[in-house]
Amino acid sequence: MLNSIPGKMKKYWFYLSKDVFVSFDKQHRLLLYNTKSGNHLISSGVLCTELIKEVYDPKNLGVVELNSKYLTNQECDDFIKEIQRLKFGEKIVKLPDQPKPINLLPILNLQNDVEKMLNNGEQFLIGEGISEYLTYLNIHVSNFCNQTCRLCNSYCHQTRSCCKSVPNETLPLKTIEQILTQAGVTQTRHINILGGNILLYPEWNNLLELLKSFNFEYHLWINFQNIDVIERLSNLPFHKEILISPPTNGVKSEELISLYETDETFTLNFLVESIRDVESIEKITIGNTKTRINIIPIFNGDNYDFFEQNVYLNLDDILSDKKEMRNIFCNQKLNANYFGGLIILADGSVKANMNSDPVGKFPENSLLELIYNELILNTAWRTTRDNETCGGCLFQYLCPPPGNYEHVLGKPDMCNIEF
Repeated sequence: MLNSIPGKMKKYWFYLSKDVFVSFDKQHRLLLYNTKSGNHLISSGVLCTELIKEVYDPKNLGVVELNSKYLTNQECDDFIKEIQRLKFGEKIVKLPDQPKPINLLPILNLQNDVEKMLNNGEQFLIGEGISEYLTYLNIHVSNFCNQTCRLCNSYCHQTRSCCKSVPNETLPLKTIEQILTQAGVTQTRHINILGGNILLYPEWNNLLELLKSFNFEYHLWINFQNIDVIERLSNLPFHKEILISPPTNGVKSEELISLYETDETFTLNFLVESIRDVESIEKITIGNTKTRINIIPIFNGDNYDFFEQNVYLNLDDILSDKKEMRNIFCNQKLNANYFGGLIILADGSVKANMNSDPVGKFPENSLLELIYNELILNTAWRTTRDNETCGGCLFQYLCPPPGNYEHVLGKPDMCNIEF
C-alpha cells in the first residue's frame, strides 16, 4: 500500500538503462524498448510520460528524484516497478550528503547531419568526405531484351531486376571504365551489372575483361529465360543472380534447382505474386541446403490480399528481432534500403532509387557530384518514416525504413498496426 504521508517516505533517484530507447506518439503514449533484451513496455499514464520526459531533460543528466507526486500515484508506482522488473531502469535510495548520480543517456547527435547543415546554410560542408558514403553501384549496361515478360516494367520498381525500355540504349564500354575508375576512390565494394539482357551487350567479352581488371564484388543479374547455355555463365568468376518469374516457360522447377545446386556463385531469385507461387517453390526446395534462394513478392495490381497477409508487418513482426540502438538511430536519419547506392541507367542518367527522379547524368556529372546531389535533393537516401501516417507512431523507428513497395502500392506504410 502506498504511503500517503510524503514527509515520511524515503527519497529515491530514478534512471533508465542506456540500452532503452524511448518513443512518444501523438496521443502522448510512451514506449520503452530494451535494445538488449528486445522487451518493451507501453504506458498511457500522464505522470508516467512526465517522469520519462524529466529523465531526458538535459539539465537532469539522466537521473531524477522521485518526489511524492510520482510515488503516491498508483499507476506511476506500478510503472516504476515494471521498469525495475524488466531491468529497464532502477530506483535507488537517495542518501544524505551524497552527490546526485549522473547517467548519460544515448542521444542522436550527428556531427555531419545533412539536414542540420542545410538549415544552418552550411551546404559547403556536405562535400567533406562524401566519397565515404558510396558503397555500391547498380550499372545498367543496356536496356535491350527480346523477352516480353508480363510485368517487365513493374519488376525493377519493386526489386533489383533486369528491365528493358525504348529507345534501345547501351552504356559505352569507355563509360563503364570511367565509372569503375571513379568508384575505386570511394567505399564501393559491391557492383551489380544489369540490363535488359546483359548477355546481348555488344562488347560482352570486353566487358568481362574490364570487370576482371577492377577489384570489386560483381553480381550479374540475368532473367532465366535469357540463359541459353548454362556453361556460358558457370565459369565466370562473378556472382550470378538469376531472376525467375512465373511461369518458367516449360522448364521443370526440379531441373532448374539441379542446375545451380552445386555452384555457390548462383542465386535463384523467385518473383512471386501469390501464396500458390510460394508453396510451389517450397515444395521443390525442401531439404535443399546448397542452392541460394530468395523469394521476392511482386505486386501485380490485383494481389492486395497477398500483400496484406504476407508482406505487411504486424506488431509481432516488428518486435520479433532485437533492434540495436545504432539501427534505431539510423532509422531516424537515413534510409538503409537506399543509402550508399546509385543506379546508373543505360542512357547515363543516375538515380538513387528507381522510383525517384534522376540526380544527374554520367559522365557529365562525376560520381562525387552525384553523391552530393543526392545528399542535397534527398530523393531516397534520407527518406524516413517522418510522413503523416507514420510520424508520431510509437514504433516509427523500430519499423524498417520505407522502400519500393510503398511507392508501388501508393501506401506510406506497410503495417497492420492499429494502436
